[in-house]
Amino acid sequence: MFFYQQTPADRTGAAESATPTATSKASYISGSGAGYVDSESCIPCHQRIWETYQHTGMARSFFRPRAENVIGNFEGEKPFRHQASERYYTMHQHGGKYYQRRHQVDFDGKEANVVEKEIHYVMGSGNHVRSYLHLAPDGTLYQLPVAWYAGKDGGYWAMNPGYDRALHDGFRRVVDTGCMFCHNA
Repeated sequence: MFFYQQTPADRTGAAESATPTATSKASYISGSGAGYVDSESCIPCHQRIWETYQHTGMARSFFRPRAENVIGNFEGEKPFRHQASERYYTMHQHGGKYYQRRHQVDFDGKEANVVEKEIHYVMGSGNHVRSYLHLAPDGTLYQLPVAWYAGKDGGYWAMNPGYDRALHDGFRRVVDTGCMFCHNA
């Protein structure tokens, strides 16, 4: 499990602030030095419990993306267009790592305002939705704008809740302990 603590002063609520401040550093309060312990580390002492746990949605609620556990198309799919903000999002993988990329189209029809973030964690079992998270070098965890939603024909890409308007947080929505408590614990 991955836990961290962030003080209320660290969350300014400024949706369009350009970069996180030095005070937004997270303090790890349990877990490995990297802040995450995969549930497979429980097998040596709790194999029976681990085996039954694997049949629950909670077992798939927080993990690092790997080829055997991702759902949604990360290969050559047409970019998802968010009409309200006129931004385009592409999910792709390269070298065993997964990414979410945003761009806009300028007046000449060329890509502009490109931002790309690595997906370090997936939150959500996939029974309903999977959100993608980026871990910044300072230890701050951010929710990425596009999620994968379960549905007919294998599911679809769409904006996370709160991102469905023109002015949204972009790649700057901090995931704090409150988010983790409800969506991961």
